Amino acid sequence: MKIIAFVCSIVLCMALFNCKDKQQINQQEEVKFTLQLDSLPALKKVVEELEAYNVVESEYVGDGGYASEQWKRYNQLKEIATMDQLAALTDYANPVVRCYAFRALAAKNSDQVFPILLAHLQDTTRVETLSGCLGGSEYTGDYFVGVVKYYEEDYQGYKLNEVEQTTLESIFIYDENIVLYERRSVLEDLAPQAEYYSRIRQVVKEKRESAALIPLARYKKQEDKALIASFLQEEESPYQALQAMLEFTDDYFYEEVVQFFEEGLNNDQLSHSQLRLCYQVLAKYPNEKTVELFNRTFQIENEYRRETCCEYLLLAILKYPNALYNPIQAKIKLSDYSMEQVKYQLEHTY
Repeated sequence: MKIIAFVCSIVLCMALFNCKDKQQINQQEEVKFTLQLDSLPALKKVVEELEAYNVVESEYVGDGGYASEQWKRYNQLKEIATMDQLAALTDYANPVVRCYAFRALAAKNSDQVFPILLAHLQDTTRVETLSGCLGGSEYTGDYFVGVVKYYEEDYQGYKLNEVEQTTLESIFIYDENIVLYERRSVLEDLAPQAEYYSRIRQVVKEKRESAALIPLARYKKQEDKALIASFLQEEESPYQALQAMLEFTDDYFYEEVVQFFEEGLNNDQLSHSQLRLCYQVLAKYPNEKTVELFNRTFQIENEYRRETCCEYLLLAILKYPNALYNPIQAKIKLSDYSMEQVKYQLEHTY
């Protein structure tokens, strides 16, 4: 049944993209927009106000959680515009208007939501956002995906069905022209499925996409070990390579990680995220060499770096305990703040 849905989803994707002439929407291209706002004064007013403020806000913003005026304008847009007008506004030049128009369509459970979502998977215009007191910037296409994929429990709007979810997943896997953050997220979270293996390996080997290393490692195939290890020495890929080695524990990787760890520890070249993962990967190989490496942590001269490394070391041996590590754990002395950080990170994957 899943394979049938998969095949159907690919056909559906091709049809939908052909309907839209595979239009790419980004900051370099003019967005096609056909709605005549001059004949719709009330709608024109709210659209211009949304555009003038130029931030996508949640219902409550700021440290005090005050009601957002921009959200009030969004509600006005939702009340004034028809379904077809909202659909047209998803092609408006300003990305804030596009985002709110799409959100309104989803809130109304429009049957145009999914085709419009697919048409905007290459919408790489940046949009400023503010949710509560957290501000940021993201691709407009990522915002569209987030509206229908990540929502509160009481959300009553459009939700992707199983075929749509599989369709979206397959597009992210097969269309390398899509650069949304969500594509990386889909690749990194992908469970090992036989129908995807050849494509995932191709993306890693030929395109050198580090995000695909993690799902490739989940297949645990012996022929992929050298390919995975080769990313450890690439400037932009060590973090993903280490994540892959956490997924696929094999003696083949041990000496590679030891060398990477020793060089980085001696020269202070490893980032905090790389250090944290190195400790965890090494902890999965309990032997005397690993114990010796871990004990070097206590010899780091810089106090801040030593405490940070001790924090990562404790996290690693708590996640992957072994009797060999008990004497090391007894020597670790951390501040209350660092202990809280360890407890927090134990609840997360990496």
